[in-house]
Amino acid sequence: MIKFNLEKALNGAKVITRGGRDATQVTYFNDTINYKTPLACVVDGDIRFFTKDGCYISSDDCSELDLFMAPEMMSGFVNVDDDNYVEIYKTRDSAETHANAERIACIDLSQFPVGYGLEDE
Repeated sequence: MIKFNLEKALNGAKVITRGGRDATQVTYFNDTINYKTPLACVVDGDIRFFTKDGCYISSDDCSELDLFMAPEMMSGFVNVDDDNYVEIYKTRDSAETHANAERIACIDLSQFPVGYGLEDE
């Protein structure tokens, strides 16, 4: 999971909870009585409050409601030939145009998040 970034979240980057739910309408309150949880957002239709680091205050060390940045999806297409040679293209049309007779696959990268396969599962 990608660590919560307050600046990016306030600038419109997508935010999710540890449990994978969307967190919307992220708002930071500079002047609030509740200084421990100055961050608010909507999760499942309810307003929830968080620390500025995206931690939901609960009795556990971590919560299913803790905030993270949503993974960004990749874009592009990869042609793979039967010798495991690969070429990357920005569009499917370009991948189709440059495909050779040995191509065995054209992979659409938009179904994978940035960093897919790199982190330990």
